[in-house]
Amino acid sequence: MLAAILIIIAASVSFSVVTLLILFYIGKRPDAERTQDDDSRYYDENGNHLYYDRKLIARLEKEKERAAQQSK
Repeated sequence: MLAAILIIIAASVSFSVVTLLILFYIGKRPDAERTQDDDSRYYDENGNHLYYDRKLIARLEKEKERAAQQSK
């Protein structure tokens, strides 16, 4: 009888702790607008991703430099 009561108390305490942790986690999650603003640092003014499009960005810069040299 005493063991059953202790099991019920332990289960209810565990459930309460898990519930509080879940609620705390939900409160700590960043909102979508802030996440989108943080993602903007990975893109240049033309919308190219700074890491994945680095070869494209380098080629565009070289073409721009060639055009500037030819116009001189």
